[in-house]
Amino acid sequence: MNERGIKLIKEFEGCRLTAYRCPAGVWTIGYGHTEGVYSGMRITQEIADKFLRNDLIKFETAVLAYNYLYKWNENEAAALTSFAYNCGTGSLKNLLKNGSRSRSEIRSAILLYNKDINGHYLAGLARRRKAELELFNTPCASAEAPEKDYKTVDDIVDGIWRGDFGTPWSKSDLLYKYFLKKVNERRR
Repeated sequence: MNERGIKLIKEFEGCRLTAYRCPAGVWTIGYGHTEGVYSGMRITQEIADKFLRNDLIKFETAVLAYNYLYKWNENEAAALTSFAYNCGTGSLKNLLKNGSRSRSEIRSAILLYNKDINGHYLAGLARRRKAELELFNTPCASAEAPEKDYKTVDDIVDGIWRGDFGTPWSKSDLLYKYFLKKVNERRR
């Protein structure tokens, strides 16, 4: 997930540092985080950002499951991660038709996800889909590893998260798997 994708998610999700019930009645906090949230819960901005980073792993993984077919560039992966974060991994599978749609078909189909669960058009969802499509269509420069001195594994993991190496999956699947392992270790 690159900074452009994170910025897009933050812009459309908004951030609340006090727990609230979402329209579906689920206790929610931060940028749409729901796990372990309870009435009266309060968090800091730093915790909200940490929740977002951790929550993104599930959706990035869902997008990466199709990388062997599409070889996503950084912006395509970020746009689809934002889409999945908002609509869910099931909707991502539908959008991609389980890997059978072309990029052109994906571009056309993403704009159709602009309705609530009752089928009502929502202008906010239409704006979000348009922003995701713009990010999806934005070309990427080839990302080479920066000339930095990484002294520890944590430095490397932080560098991967910041995007110092491009998107992790553009370097190697092993690097990304290692990154996920280290992130999960930090979560414990």
